[in-house]
Amino acid sequence: MITMRAGRGSAVHRTVPADSGPPPDRPIAPAPPSPPRWRNWLLAAGLVLTVPLFLLPVGPKVQEIGYSQLKSDIAAGQVASLAIGPDGSISGKPAWVESAVPGGTHPATSAPAP
Repeated sequence: MITMRAGRGSAVHRTVPADSGPPPDRPIAPAPPSPPRWRNWLLAAGLVLTVPLFLLPVGPKVQEIGYSQLKSDIAAGQVASLAIGPDGSISGKPAWVESAVPGGTHPATSAPAP
């Protein structure tokens, strides 16, 4: 309380107590625990498992046979279909594949041009 003397009488000014400032900041939270050590190896393990997938051959396996072998397989009924490419190469499907997997994918057989 402040009291002042002025002119004819005294004036009393009532004040509120001073504020202590803004509220204090929240305390800093402790850092989260570090990740487990094995997590660092996940990337390396992923690469080791993924790289061979890119190196493995994709698609049907091709077995090359000689022209005389192809002729004897045709005569024996062991060839389901043949196709002659523009470069003279011959490719075909064995008959056993057609009977085992009707309409499915199968390995191709090719022979060099005669």
